[in-house]
Amino acid sequence: MPRKAFLIFAVLVTINLLLTNQIRLAKSYPLDITLTTNKSIYNIGEIVQISGNLTLNYVPVSGAFVALQINDRALPYILRTLYTGSPPSGPWYVEITNVYIGDSQGNPITTIKRGSVCYIWIYYQNTYSRDVDVTIAFTIYDVNQSPLFTQIPVSQSIPPGTGYYVYYTWQIPTDTEPGTATVYASAFTAPPMNGGTPHSPEKFYTFNITKTDLPTSSEGTYSNSFKIAKKNTRLGNYYVYVASFHQGYKATNTTIYQVILVGDINGDKIVNIKDAVILGVAFGARHIKDPLDPRYCQYWHTPSCGTCPHNPNADIIDDGYINIKDAVTLGVNFGNSGI
Repeated sequence: MPRKAFLIFAVLVTINLLLTNQIRLAKSYPLDITLTTNKSIYNIGEIVQISGNLTLNYVPVSGAFVALQINDRALPYILRTLYTGSPPSGPWYVEITNVYIGDSQGNPITTIKRGSVCYIWIYYQNTYSRDVDVTIAFTIYDVNQSPLFTQIPVSQSIPPGTGYYVYYTWQIPTDTEPGTATVYASAFTAPPMNGGTPHSPEKFYTFNITKTDLPTSSEGTYSNSFKIAKKNTRLGNYYVYVASFHQGYKATNTTIYQVILVGDINGDKIVNIKDAVILGVAFGARHIKDPLDPRYCQYWHTPSCGTCPHNPNADIIDDGYINIKDAVTLGVNFGNSGI
């Protein structure tokens, strides 16, 4: 083989060995991430389950960030910061320091009516010694963990500093399901679809979406409301106390209200089929106000009468007749119980 040809051959072999060694070196510690969904086709209302594994040199990695972005055909649908295993530990050069739903002045809001306009406030910082590329994103979920809104309000290089914030105007859809909603905010190096990774853990804030406006009080008044539980509620009297101290004066007051179990004909503290049977036996009977009725019972108001088929308590609404109105009332309260 001529000397020149030999030298060329030797150079090619050397390059090939170097390339092969680099490939092996690159593959000796591979970081790999898998991604699957539990189905390929979903009907509206179904739950989408996304999962995957993160491995380094084929060994599962714990405590690592995973950026998630889901787009619909036109816009981002979900942007989240996930992690594998245990939560990663800081400190973080770039991080979200606070996120909340608020008004235009930056005051936090905990409850808001659907259809209203609110502001998503996000505070973030860069404590590194140089400029850093930052993408700030948030996703809002409703009470059923369905995404309501996603946006990327910041995607730029920011210098070192701790006082950065951004707000975004959002109108809550009028058909939003009432209940506890959550906003999640993340800081990425770039949008995840472009290979961006999380800078730090995401922050979240919960708030309540209601159908109607909150009750308002006129000057000098106060109000509060709540719902009595339908199961195992203590029956009887409840005592209400109020107290206030203002400009050196103290005022107190008290009142009483009663809780009863409507529909409990036999008095066993539960509205069930036993009460329905008793009502059925007495159905059509009139109150003692009409003693000429052939179904009138002279012992109507005597609970000790063991042979009387007409239980006076079957007149649930106490209008003198045992009819469909009492049956409907029993049905509405069916299953309620007290102690």
